[in-house]
Amino acid sequence: MYRIDGLGDILSDYDTFVIDLWGVMHHGGQILPEARELIDAIQRAGKLHMFLSNAPRRTDIVRAQLVDRGLDEASAKNVHTSGEEGWHFLQRNPASWKCGYVFEPAGGAQEMYEGLDLTWTNDPSEADFALVVGVPMETPNLDAYRERLAAMAKQGLPLVCVNPDLWVRVGDTLRICAGLVAQLYEQEFGGRAIYFGKPHDAVYQSVLAKTGSQDRSRVLAIGDLVETDVRGGSKAGFATCLIEGGVLATRFGFGPGARARDIDLQGEFDKHEVTPTYVAPLFRL
Repeated sequence: MYRIDGLGDILSDYDTFVIDLWGVMHHGGQILPEARELIDAIQRAGKLHMFLSNAPRRTDIVRAQLVDRGLDEASAKNVHTSGEEGWHFLQRNPASWKCGYVFEPAGGAQEMYEGLDLTWTNDPSEADFALVVGVPMETPNLDAYRERLAAMAKQGLPLVCVNPDLWVRVGDTLRICAGLVAQLYEQEFGGRAIYFGKPHDAVYQSVLAKTGSQDRSRVLAIGDLVETDVRGGSKAGFATCLIEGGVLATRFGFGPGARARDIDLQGEFDKHEVTPTYVAPLFRL
């Protein structure tokens, strides 16, 4: 692990930059000025960037959101999402699934229904599978879901998770994500979860196909979560950069541009059994 102040000094070492969104480019609001400046520098250097997000949304929606948040259309062109991966999986109608149950209709689930040859039910006992898209922002913990998850697991219902993130930083608060629901379903109730997005291999194969990147050692994956961005990028054979100013800043209680303590970082690395190539305070030059 190398601590760096920004990414300016390592731009020449990589040809492709795979960049997380929430916690790196923004915190739920406008694009951060430092992030916009760095994207401009990547483009001026003739490098390729792709935004890879665990957003449970189709790519066109996320691309439009980036423009609304202040990124120009050319910079926002290359986007891939876990929602896109999950939608195409459901479009293929695996195992002849006909009826789905939306575990929690949060985070724009409606677009995940469109264009699919499926029906939807409010009763999980009628379903062939369940879909978890997100968790309402006001949900403090998963206790209210345990009874429902236990019943679904007893029924043998597969749970399709199109956002594997466990936590997201919203302002100065950490919020539960859909990945935590799927993790609970597996670990506490023995249910089967099917994941789309980081850190799972398929999404990185999609990135390589879309970018045409041949040399994985010349790809840098950037994000604020060790368990998804760093772990997934490392498994794919990419160099990785952990941005401290996202989830970790809220988790460990330090301000924008400050640094996590070495002992806290090492605890994260040991927990997830992976170490990033670089650690930077913010996504900046």
